[in-house]
Amino acid sequence: HRFPVWWTGDTCAEWNYLRMGVINGVDSGICSLLPYVHEDLGGHHGQPGAELYVRFMQFGAFAPVARIHCTTQVHRYPWEYGPEVEKVVGDFFRLRYRLLPMLYAAAHEAHRSGTPILRRCDLEWPEFPEAADSTQYLLGDDWLVAPILEPAGAGELSQRCVWIPPGEWQDFWTGKRHAGPAVMGVSCPLDQVPVFIRCGGVVLSSPQRQTTGEAVWPELVVDAFVPQQDQVQTRWLYEDDGTSTAHETGAFSRTKFTLRQRGLDTELSVLPPVSSGVAGAERRKLVMRVHLPAGAKVKSAGWNHQELSADEFAVAETGGVVEWRVEMEGTESGVFQVKRADN
Repeated sequence: HRFPVWWTGDTCAEWNYLRMGVINGVDSGICSLLPYVHEDLGGHHGQPGAELYVRFMQFGAFAPVARIHCTTQVHRYPWEYGPEVEKVVGDFFRLRYRLLPMLYAAAHEAHRSGTPILRRCDLEWPEFPEAADSTQYLLGDDWLVAPILEPAGAGELSQRCVWIPPGEWQDFWTGKRHAGPAVMGVSCPLDQVPVFIRCGGVVLSSPQRQTTGEAVWPELVVDAFVPQQDQVQTRWLYEDDGTSTAHETGAFSRTKFTLRQRGLDTELSVLPPVSSGVAGAERRKLVMRVHLPAGAKVKSAGWNHQELSADEFAVAETGGVVEWRVEMEGTESGVFQVKRADN
């Protein structure tokens, strides 16, 4: 193999090996152009305690390759740790499966340009020394991940510092927004790991799947995170046959999603796929969600420049998220518009 999938060897079930595994995965994508360097999740030798096991698995859920493996006479079964650990680990890997459209697009970009799947922040912000921290990374374009690498004290929350890049970043768990650049301390329980989403970003995911066997998404969730400042951002859905190397000769499909923010007006648009040799989904069910800044109120919403009635779109009870569901032919384009009230 010219560009093999590497793993970091037979490591041990210890916290320092988890730290080194994160650093190796992040640095290998930059220094060696190896975007798939990964760990024996849980370590190869020894039996990790419940907390270390969960933190290994959480990193694996947000890694290029999620591979649970160990030597003989030990195990890595989540159910052997009890129902709490089983649920936490299951939730994170179910989230990974929902994020497959984002992960697959990042894998294609790694193939196309060499941009790693785990992107150390100084790739985008080289002027900041803090961005060279290899214990945190962008997963694809818009997810900032900072794995927990040290044990929490008894009965306490886990702690770590996270560098927040320039711009606004929304806490995945709480929805709170943070302005960067800044270094901030983050506390989280066992069932969370620090994750922040770029405001101005567009995250593509799917309803829950139980398999990775298909690389076409006839059902897609599009989450757009509206920034405070006017800007335009584009993200691409990538689809191919999921099995062969035909993509190397152009047999794939790319669908363009664009977020435009102008004053109080937000547009989230989708164009027909650009395809050569393989088609994307013939019909696609879209869930389009616009995440507004805190305190924003919705004045109106529209689809393809036709105003929607209040019962045609949904606004979350807590406010801030506007949702529109639509089914489209694969050759159609569309634009979801949200206008905010002038507070």
